[in-house]
Amino acid sequence: MKIDDKKIEEILKNLESAIGKISRIDSWLPRAIENASIFGHRGTLDPIDLDKMRKERKEEEKIETEIDSLRTQVEESQKQTREIRKQTWYLLGAFIITFLGFLFNSLLQISPNLFGLISR
Repeated sequence: MKIDDKKIEEILKNLESAIGKISRIDSWLPRAIENASIFGHRGTLDPIDLDKMRKERKEEEKIETEIDSLRTQVEESQKQTREIRKQTWYLLGAFIITFLGFLFNSLLQISPNLFGLISR
């Protein structure tokens, strides 16, 4: 079996190139990990962590949806409270006017000329 020197040299050059690229991993890997942690990733990029991140995101979205729903309900409740307060004032005013009318009518029943104030 004959060994080809050119192929061996080519393999060695490819190996040296690969080793050089692997040694440069020291410069870009920490930055990649840092960027991953800045954008919300905590830990390694294995499937378990990715599933955990998805579940956390879904839980956060669910909580935000519930908060928005509760906020809407509170606003609607406040609006209804204001409307009820307004209607209560109307009812109170109507009651006072009705009561004053009843008193005036009662006074007219007791004294038709309203104790001499109304002349015929």
